[in-house]
Amino acid sequence: MRPVRRRKSTASPTLVWLVMCGAAGCARSPAVSGHGAVCPPLPEPQLVAAGADGERHERFDLVDAPALWQGAPEDPTAASYRRRLTAKLGHDLQPRWLLRRQRDVFAAGSQRRETLNIDAVLEGKVGTLVAPGCIERQLFARQAARVPMVERPSEFGAFVLRRGDRVRIYVSSMESVGGKISREVTTRVHADVAAGYRLVAHLHNHPFLTDRRVGDRMWTTPETLNDVSGALAPSLTDAQFFSNSVADGLPLESAWITNGLDSIRITASEFRALAQHLPSPGR
Repeated sequence: MRPVRRRKSTASPTLVWLVMCGAAGCARSPAVSGHGAVCPPLPEPQLVAAGADGERHERFDLVDAPALWQGAPEDPTAASYRRRLTAKLGHDLQPRWLLRRQRDVFAAGSQRRETLNIDAVLEGKVGTLVAPGCIERQLFARQAARVPMVERPSEFGAFVLRRGDRVRIYVSSMESVGGKISREVTTRVHADVAAGYRLVAHLHNHPFLTDRRVGDRMWTTPETLNDVSGALAPSLTDAQFFSNSVADGLPLESAWITNGLDSIRITASEFRALAQHLPSPGR
């Protein structure tokens, strides 16, 4: 839910996403089970594209398995992340507490409209908070292994597709806060959908932001200095991305957001209840 400045890439044209979402189970997809799953390992990815600032776009092809769609217990990466965040922040990391804290930060500043989607989640109008599934756990752990998430928070996003006994995941990641989706990825997603894949979800993470200083790599301003983020509600920009994806012909069934500890799922039928940016004057 944290608006972030956009940076240009030297890679192919991109769609920029900054999603802070919710988690209601996927429309027409398996619900996340509350039972702990043993997650199958990720295979080696195929590189789709790369750019500056550690920008990478990769494709994973997996054999479908029930464990992929079940809630998974905290793995060593998540457990360590929780311990270190608790030591730094010294307060509750439960999803609803974080949402209320984020809402207070926005309500006190110039971005009060960002509170609308937080309220929608808190009031139960949008999304379902869940334990992260295997897909979230493994992609978060992979990103944390690439870039230390406490010292250098970073973001990733992923399109999750499913057909028959196959699962295909396109992962886009950066070594910084914020993210990009290459048109080379969206072109492939369109082709996969045309070939019979279901676009089960778009996933992205909302990292916790600690030890902030004005002007740092986390785009910190005096207004956001005390914003630790990690809240599981979609920003206005996130909601715009969901809407634009559908309008561009991607049959997105749901949006998933994780902070590495918990997740939220939002179904496509709930997208219309999310606030977006207001049109620019004169448009």
